[in-house]
Amino acid sequence: MASRSFTRHAHVNNSVSFKASLEGFRSSIIMLSENEAAAIVSIGGKEHGVMKFDDKMRIIWQTTLPGEPYLLFRFYDDLLAFVDIGKRYAREYQLFFINPATGNIRKQAKYYDLEKFNITSPETNFYPLYNKTSGEYKLCIRHFDKKEKELTLSMNMITFDKDYNIIANDLVPVLNSGYFVDCGLNSNGDFVLLSMSETGMLTAQAFGAKTWIPKTKISLDLPIKDKSRYRAGLRFSSHTAENVFVFAEYTNKDKEALSTVFKLNFTRGTYASREMGLDKKAVKEISGNYRPEKGMKRPDFGSWDNMRFADIIDHGDRIVIFREVLSAYGSQTRTYTTTGDAFLSIMDKDMKPVADAVIPKKFVTTSAEGISSALHVHNNNLLVISGNGDRDGLLANIDIQTGRINKIETLEKQSIRSKYPCEPRATLWFKNGFAVPYIDPDVKISGVYRLQTNLQLYNY
Repeated sequence: MASRSFTRHAHVNNSVSFKASLEGFRSSIIMLSENEAAAIVSIGGKEHGVMKFDDKMRIIWQTTLPGEPYLLFRFYDDLLAFVDIGKRYAREYQLFFINPATGNIRKQAKYYDLEKFNITSPETNFYPLYNKTSGEYKLCIRHFDKKEKELTLSMNMITFDKDYNIIANDLVPVLNSGYFVDCGLNSNGDFVLLSMSETGMLTAQAFGAKTWIPKTKISLDLPIKDKSRYRAGLRFSSHTAENVFVFAEYTNKDKEALSTVFKLNFTRGTYASREMGLDKKAVKEISGNYRPEKGMKRPDFGSWDNMRFADIIDHGDRIVIFREVLSAYGSQTRTYTTTGDAFLSIMDKDMKPVADAVIPKKFVTTSAEGISSALHVHNNNLLVISGNGDRDGLLANIDIQTGRINKIETLEKQSIRSKYPCEPRATLWFKNGFAVPYIDPDVKISGVYRLQTNLQLYNY
């Protein structure tokens, strides 16, 4: 096996207690630069706030907020923290504008004001849309049918100035769009809506930034048997606005479990697709050709019926479709979640297969920690961090051009207690290294995850 390409730093004796957002850690940690980050934190186990720190885990500032923050975005020159300041079950949402240089609170405002937004119907959902590439934030409002909540009747897009005053409240023409699936902003600020018709047709449509004039509309015909038995979503390209990826897992009319990935080009109005099904014949072929990495256990190919999409990323002329086994079973007292083997499919820019890679692993937990992997591209290599074994972290380094596995190895713990599990989703990716968090399983209150006082730091 290849030699290690990373070294461990000394530990830093600062207690960093990250708090997951509504979307896990994906929207609770913001990279401010190549060497600095800000995150939602738990302070002393009782209060919450936002902390800024650097790649040596040195705390630059820490700001306490009067409530429970649940999202963190960049907003013009500020950090924008979404906070629930309500008591018990009486929700009351506020926004706090934080100076990223000093941590001072510059302004406080209501998250949404129904009268100000001209909303009179209770059948309304709010979607805070944030594009990390452009740093743009919009508030999308979806009006739905009273009897069928997934049926979209109309949508509005609200644009704000730096003080959260409304610049525009525009109607997005989404008439007859069908059942809502997903939405988001691409790097140009165009709004993309993914919806499904009653016949099982997936439709992705782009609406021009600022004008919201309908642009390209692309229909994806799937032979879906039952609308309640599908899972689909959007993934945006990391380097070009014209490309959007759609994944779909579904049961067809012959009761076969299938999965497909689409690469959409909104400039041309075209798409390329690749069926990603792993039937028994395909799994048997992969199993027969598999040659285990030194020191690694053989994959549990018998569990691959539970292989699920986890992420899609693109880098240069390569597209990586990342899937991993996810299953759950329960007893009368608790539920066990298992994250198993990962399977990577590497495609070229036209969605033609280049290579596959298998990461053998298994992590069983009775809570939410460690159930999903973290992916990052560094020097043309894909780094994957996953939970593995009883409480360990696993690092896989894969050549993104060829799919060759450079190494797979356990991340050794130094001064980290053996019972502390790895939480890959909160991994911090800096310019010169990354920090892997390990959770204290004994301190877990109201969705707050307190990390071990010493994060494990590595150089690339």
